[in-house]
Amino acid sequence: AAERANFVTSANLKLGDNWEAYGDLFFSNEDTNSAFTPASLSSGSYVLTPATGGAAAVSNILPATNPSARGGIATPINYAFLDNGRRDTITISNAWRVTAGIKGTFLGWDVDGGYGHSEDHVSFEGRNYVNAESLTADIANGSYNFLNPLSTPAGAAGLNITDAYRAVSKLDTVDVKGSGRLFDLPGGPMKMAIGAEFRHESEDQPGDPDAALLLSTGFVRVVADRSVWAVFGEFDFPILKSLDADIAIREEHYGDVGSTGVKPQYTLKYTPFQQLTLRASYAQGFRAPSLEEASNSTLLSNSTVNDALDPQGRPTENVGNITSGNPNIKPETSKNLNLGVTVNPVDNVTLSADFYNLWLYNVIAGSATPQQVIDDPGAFPPGSLVRAADGTAIYTITSYSNQFEINTSGIDLAGNYTFPLAVGGRVNVGLGATYVNKFQINQAGVWRNFTGQNGWDYDSPIAGGGPVPHWKGSLNAGWANDTGLSAGATMRYTAGYQNSLTVFDQVTTQVNVASFTAFDLNAEYKVKNWDFRLSVLNVLNRYPPYDSAAMLDSPEGDPYDPFTYDDLGRAIDLHVKFSL
Repeated sequence: AAERANFVTSANLKLGDNWEAYGDLFFSNEDTNSAFTPASLSSGSYVLTPATGGAAAVSNILPATNPSARGGIATPINYAFLDNGRRDTITISNAWRVTAGIKGTFLGWDVDGGYGHSEDHVSFEGRNYVNAESLTADIANGSYNFLNPLSTPAGAAGLNITDAYRAVSKLDTVDVKGSGRLFDLPGGPMKMAIGAEFRHESEDQPGDPDAALLLSTGFVRVVADRSVWAVFGEFDFPILKSLDADIAIREEHYGDVGSTGVKPQYTLKYTPFQQLTLRASYAQGFRAPSLEEASNSTLLSNSTVNDALDPQGRPTENVGNITSGNPNIKPETSKNLNLGVTVNPVDNVTLSADFYNLWLYNVIAGSATPQQVIDDPGAFPPGSLVRAADGTAIYTITSYSNQFEINTSGIDLAGNYTFPLAVGGRVNVGLGATYVNKFQINQAGVWRNFTGQNGWDYDSPIAGGGPVPHWKGSLNAGWANDTGLSAGATMRYTAGYQNSLTVFDQVTTQVNVASFTAFDLNAEYKVKNWDFRLSVLNVLNRYPPYDSAAMLDSPEGDPYDPFTYDDLGRAIDLHVKFSL
């Protein structure tokens, strides 16, 4: 469940004929409450050890002297602490932003300069987590009855611990920019815009002070800040009435990772006659690593793996994965080529097609997935895989690094038709679709294509991608009249994809995941100061297509791909707005 509240206000002050001061204030509050299954103890349980930056195993073996042990012999157990109750988490985020600036005209140039400051304060509280230190003691002295926990309520209460921590992120920005005309060309005035910006970013997330006590619980520690300087410019050349060229450049320097270099964008637009427009663009880009990726941070998460050396021979097991930041990491860079055409064959009809080809370099990701470390620990630095005394995998250690290339290409299609009705009002019909021709990843010189399948989810070196179906699109139709009444319908479509994976050495019998189609309806009525809007998403209450790979691999066991779909079913949304 979530509750959200936002407040925003702005002000403008005239400072003469050509200048104006402005400012705005924004505040947001969000409270989120979530419920999770009770904590559990198994052979892969662990606890973080902040002093060493690693984790330690929490034994699931009951000693022979423990009353719950089987027949007076040491007994390994898999146990869920149902008597402790579900784990409830409360996350409260309070964010605010204030900006102030001045803008006006100077020597024929439009000038704008301002300052902004924003902060986000997040507090987290998790209840009914298990205290690993108390649990270890209870196992040793036999004070907790695993066979009948209701007989030892004091023991259950003693195991509960509250997981609580806070995090703060801040951003300060100072910028100045100006734009104006330089000289005339055959197609019109040549225009230029230039600017500069300074930013200071900081994140203070010291992590949970009780992390060393929490049984198999994730952990994030990021304490870092940096300053960023940027300069940018754009130049528009109307060479002819039918031909326009645009050049834009930007360079940024980060206090932690250095300069990104000058990144340009070149654009050409040619309209030989009114019904046809051709366009082309080439751009270079960058993504600086986040503070988490570029600092001495620590991230502890859970992962499901298959371990061929597991002493219990289980098909899957949970392990911890510690990912550390890398101060030597470099920014990601990109190259992007776009070619497009727009035609207007008749009045009120617009059709367009755009081809794109995008290359990403130095892609930042964890140096390996936990599964890769489990499969071949000798290929990684010593200590990357930590096992318990009995050989059970406890956790892996990786770090962020630049290691991949990504190349993707495809075509975006769009169409729009507007026409009046004899009975009044007008109808608009729109179509938008994307065809992905290629999506491939280069790892150590080997290219793998993940188009038309769900391999990026579960078989890619870069986690968290989602399936890449060849087609996605939507078709919408809307009606509106001059009385403030409008209505519309939308059909959303996602093509099916191949389910060709072998998950945890188990070949799924599902060859393909089905396509998905959903219908949405909306209506709006405006009268005087009131605005009423109603929408119904997924009118037919369609649920996502079954995906066995997602069910086998995801910790939640969802029978659909959570990157592409949700299981909300039909959703009704009503908005009422009143303006003074």
